[in-house]
Amino acid sequence: APQTPHPFFYYFFIIFLIIKKKRGSGGFIPQGFDFLPAGHFFDQGNLLMESSTKNSPFIERLALKVATVGGVGYIPWAPGTFGTLAAVPLAWLAQQWGGGVAEGVVLLLVSGIGTWAADVSCRILGRKDPSEVVIDEVAGLLLAMMFASQGWIWFVVGFALFRLFDIWKPWPVHALERLPGGWGVMADDWAAGIYAGLFLLLLARFLEL
Repeated sequence: APQTPHPFFYYFFIIFLIIKKKRGSGGFIPQGFDFLPAGHFFDQGNLLMESSTKNSPFIERLALKVATVGGVGYIPWAPGTFGTLAAVPLAWLAQQWGGGVAEGVVLLLVSGIGTWAADVSCRILGRKDPSEVVIDEVAGLLLAMMFASQGWIWFVVGFALFRLFDIWKPWPVHALERLPGGWGVMADDWAAGIYAGLFLLLLARFLEL
């Protein structure tokens, strides 16, 4: 009998449908930025009126694609939550296929590239920590799940804990937002991921799993 796809892979499909639906709502997308969904939340579609960076248009488009996780960050309803959701399949694959080493390598890659992309995107969008930038949520969840036991229930708990600490922002999460550029975007989510990971460890110890 054919194998049923793992439930985590349906997350990407759901996110794709949401973005596709928003693209159909109308609006003008600047030439070269047709990967972005249209809609009123783009300030009438004119997202990049005038770039404040000195990068080439290709580099700027690439940075935006990475920072928004392929456009997930442009979902107008809780983009941080959807960004975290988009990280679940990646975290699961790293955990299943390589364990701690693979999880560490993926986290370093996402964090390094994400810090650069967030820095460039902040200058493009003209805001310190734009809601459209969700690569930081991906890195934060990856870090949290490095502390987790295997099993889908731990992804549910890890997801909820990370979102709790990312929104609540206990010390020093909020303070880290004041770091400059991409570091400020990413560092608070790393801290939230550590909080979530430590709580996962405590919960696993309490349940003796």
